[in-house]
Parts: sequence; structure tokens; C-alpha cells
Amino acid sequence: MSSRQTKKAALAALRERRAGLSAASSKLEEYTVADEGDVYDVVDETEYEELVEKRRQREDFVVDDGEYMCVLIYAALLHFWS
Repeated sequence: MSSRQTKKAALAALRERRAGLSAASSKLEEYTVADEGDVYDVVDETEYEELVEKRRQREDFVVDDGEYMCVLIYAALLHFWS
């Protein structure tokens, strides 16, 4: 393919792409977001305390004693300085 043919093909591809982008932007304007309702529960303080206590009783609840975070920061600093 000659240089002129390559340029024409590239220009045609660019025009097609631009036409597609303008069509996509009009599709974006047509898109509507469905209302999902409330994404959180409204609770009073007593219910909140009960909920937090239940979460703390789970086995996978993590209590930060401070040591682990210090180790992570130290390791990150060592990696940064090396």
C-alpha cells in the first residue's frame, strides 16, 4: 500500500471513529439510572450499638493493636529507601 493510500485509510478510519463517538455520546444522554432506593439503613443509637457488637463478635473482625501497622510502615520505608 502506498503512502497516499495509507493516509486515506487512516483518515477514513478516523472519520468512522469520530462518527461512532458522537453516536456514543448521544447514547450516554439517553441512559437513565434506575433508583435503587435506600442503600443504607436508618437506625437509632441503640440499634447501631447492637449492630457494631454483632460485627465485633464475628471471627473475621480485626482489632488493630498498632504493632502490625508499624511493621507495614517500616517495611514500606525500607523498600522506599532501597
